[in-house]
Amino acid sequence: MSLNQRQWDILCSLQSSDKPLGVKKIAQRVAQHQKAATDKSFREMIARDLRDLKKITGAIQSKKVLISDNREESAKTSALGYLENVYSWDSELPEIAVKSLSTAQSVALGVLQKVALGLVPKGLVDELAPLFTAIHKNELVKNQDDKDLGKKVPNKAALAAEQKWLKKVAILSETVGFVAPHASAEVEKQVHEALYQEKLIEIQYRDKEFVVKPLALIQRGVRRYLIGIKRGHGTDPAFFTIARIKQVRDVHVLDYNDVKGGEDFDLDAFLKKGLAYPVFDEDILGEPINLKLWVDEGTYGWISETPLDVSQTAKKVKDGYELTLTTTLREELVFWILSMANHVRVVSPKVLKDRVADDLKKAASLY
Repeated sequence: MSLNQRQWDILCSLQSSDKPLGVKKIAQRVAQHQKAATDKSFREMIARDLRDLKKITGAIQSKKVLISDNREESAKTSALGYLENVYSWDSELPEIAVKSLSTAQSVALGVLQKVALGLVPKGLVDELAPLFTAIHKNELVKNQDDKDLGKKVPNKAALAAEQKWLKKVAILSETVGFVAPHASAEVEKQVHEALYQEKLIEIQYRDKEFVVKPLALIQRGVRRYLIGIKRGHGTDPAFFTIARIKQVRDVHVLDYNDVKGGEDFDLDAFLKKGLAYPVFDEDILGEPINLKLWVDEGTYGWISETPLDVSQTAKKVKDGYELTLTTTLREELVFWILSMANHVRVVSPKVLKDRVADDLKKAASLY
């Protein structure tokens, strides 16, 4: 028996409330499920649900409180009023409504766990570990058979389900699979906090020290970068490899806006120039170009499905296709063309064609 929508809504009500709720209050919150039931029978239904959910989740707490008025038939009376059971979500468990997630939502968070935590510091990933375990426990609970309804799922079973799931999801680099550089968890945590709170930091970067105004974080492959303004080095953003930051200290004598630059920082515009060391002249780097490429039949098979730009068009030519598109001139484009070897040839613009030809000559001279 799977938990029905009414029971999931009850869990949501408990997790979103900042104080314990009685059966009557919960019934009001999930009144859309009452349908033809009388008020009394619906409250009895909610009470049964709460007993079952308390057994299943192990996360619902209950206690009796004294109510001075609005006496109900089911309440145990006392000289001052009546006692009523109130229910709340265990405050020591993750605040997110894990138990109320749908299967699709659990799968989405499971994918996040495997492939999209690169921008989250290791210290914070460790803090999220109980949440991910709870996600897999949630799925086990929802899929319990009738005979098992009410049994608590042990963490051991949830961890086994988690490991099984993680073996079904992967992310593959389009280039060589480099080993991620070691980065200090404490450094990453401090960088994230400085970025989020918009405060200056002093970093030890290799053998130098800089006061930095953090602007953004980027992940490219296995490497993560901090984008920021170096105080005393102009107002143009620079990037720092997180793994090369050895130490981070707070700056107390200056405010964030005391360092000029980055006031109108646009991350997308910044990335148009790429992160590679520039060989092209700065005045043309990051500018749009009309690109024409010859590609062979095999390359066209997949590049027609995943084009270089939405503007890409193709024309059949001898031994392949000619692609025409508008894109941005940056070093990463050169790297990709070089990696395609004899499968791609630059037709135009001349500045890119000459650069690729020169790099190929230099590479050939090494062999």
